[in-house]
Formats: sequence, structure tokens, C-alpha cells
Amino acid sequence: MLPGLELAVERIRKNHYAFPAVESDKLAAARLRGVPQELMAFYGLCDGALIGNGDDFADPNGRRYRLKIPRLTDLQTAQSHGYIFHTSPLFDASGKWWQILDYGDANWLAFDASSDSDCIIDVFHETAGEPDSHAIVANSMEDLLDRLIRRNGAYWFDKDFEALGYV
Repeated sequence: MLPGLELAVERIRKNHYAFPAVESDKLAAARLRGVPQELMAFYGLCDGALIGNGDDFADPNGRRYRLKIPRLTDLQTAQSHGYIFHTSPLFDASGKWWQILDYGDANWLAFDASSDSDCIIDVFHETAGEPDSHAIVANSMEDLLDRLIRRNGAYWFDKDFEALGYV
């Protein structure tokens, strides 16, 4: 287990909402679906999370949040979600873009397991699949969680955001 990932989930539990950890049979099924190891480590700690003040998503107690990391059984790729046209040059790669952060407005951040970098990219529905239009917003799941917690779920593309690169 990644120590920083454990710390990030603890911080989410304290100030936001994290679902209980996923049962081992669901983790085994996800492994068979090809869910990357770094995401499996996260889901071994919690089955999704709600972060940041907002109105888009509610926890079981009714508190409202801005962002949602989906439950493991709801986790899918951008390609399987239907965001990417078959004619896109990134269609094959999008089969390994695991949609891990829902903004509640048809826009997602995705864990890009299509290369060795395992970075987090934006997948905005208006530009999904267009080359050089997916900003790299974090270098890992741990980095993403840290940024989300520090910014309290603030939107990525405000005036002080700088992309780490593009896919």
C-alpha cells in the first residue's frame, strides 16, 4: 500500500466523505477487468469518495459535495462510457482512461493507464479524444487526492492552474 495514499484517504474521511473499503471479491473482479494497480490500492482503502463543498453529490447523511470519485462497480473507461468517437486517433488509448473523478457536468478526470506515466488527465466532453486537448492535472492518484484536498475540490482551470503537460 502507498503510505501517501493511506494518508490522503484519512484526510478525506476527516474533512469530506469516503465510503468504506471495497470487499475482496469486488477487488478481484476489478482486477480481472484490468483496473490498474494504483486504483486498486485506492479502492482497497475506500470505495469512492465525495470531496469539496458543493451541490452535485450527497453522502448517506445528506451532506453535499462538488466532486465524486465513483464506487468501484461504477468505474469505467472513457471509451466504454461513450465519450470518444471511434474515428478519434486516441480511441484505443481511451480504453485505458479510467474515469476517476466526476465533476457532475459530464466532465471527468481520468487515470491514464495507456502509457507508463499513469498520470491524471482531464476528459472534457467537448474535446474528448482530440489530440493535445487533455491536460495532465496530476502525476498519480496520490498527487490528485492531495491537490483535491488542498483546493477543497476547486475547479482545475481557474486562473492559477497550470497543466503539467497534454495528451
